[in-house]
Amino acid sequence: MHAEKKIAILGLGLMGGSLGLALKGRGYGGCVQGYARRAETVRHALEHGLCDHAGSEAPEAVADADLVVVCVPVLSIPSLIREVRGALKPGAVITDVGSTKAWLHAEVEKILDGTKVSFVGSHPVAGSEKSGAEAARSDLYAGARCVLTGNEATPEPAMLRVATLWNFAGCRVSVMDPESHDRMLARTSHLPHLLSSALAMAVSRPDGGAPEADFCGPGYRSMTRLACGSPGMWRDIFESNRSNLLHEMEAIRSDLAQLHGLIERNEMDALERYLRQAGELRRHLVSEQQADGSDE
Repeated sequence: MHAEKKIAILGLGLMGGSLGLALKGRGYGGCVQGYARRAETVRHALEHGLCDHAGSEAPEAVADADLVVVCVPVLSIPSLIREVRGALKPGAVITDVGSTKAWLHAEVEKILDGTKVSFVGSHPVAGSEKSGAEAARSDLYAGARCVLTGNEATPEPAMLRVATLWNFAGCRVSVMDPESHDRMLARTSHLPHLLSSALAMAVSRPDGGAPEADFCGPGYRSMTRLACGSPGMWRDIFESNRSNLLHEMEAIRSDLAQLHGLIERNEMDALERYLRQAGELRRHLVSEQQADGSDE
């Protein structure tokens, strides 16, 4: 990372703040410049060491920056890049932490057309149901998978610089095209969040009276934890990946219909086989994660 003298982080919430803490905690010797819209966030970032300098003017934050990491909700990324476009130095590389990529690449590449600035998509598959600068922690990215996305026009040196950034922060880096990324994450990330929210609503539905907290055990807490994530952030994710998410919702609806039929017909042997297969698939995926050095 010694070649990157200044890294600008636009957005100092959970993702951006954690990146700043990871960089400084792992010995990055350059300048980490932060940007946040709210003065309270800027103050918190400086008081808690999320960055070396911070302010509420985005163009000032990116001035002379070698790398710019945009850490705001995905639908807000293009407008923020448009705001700082004139202040970016030639040769700078922009990346992000958004959970969807195909739409974002199309928008950002139009904005940067005619500049000498490159864009590489990043999606560190890490996070929390908590949000805001107060939730930032230095180990958020330790062992996490980070997917980089690009196309045939993405310069290889820019891809390498962004890969170096995330490796330095503790991530294990993979490369995918934007469309493949969005299809995969609709299944492994976006659908689980939607189902967690649906379960939270279903358990608390008004018919039959509200459930008592004492009867909501570890299963409820584990299954509905994701529902506590930032609604605004997830709205952007769902909107920018609608077609892939709708496809996955159709698949889960088919599974639920199958389970409904088995129970309705009292086909308990078939139900048991379904449950056994589901458990085996889950254990296989988790064992692969653990063998790869990541936590569940």
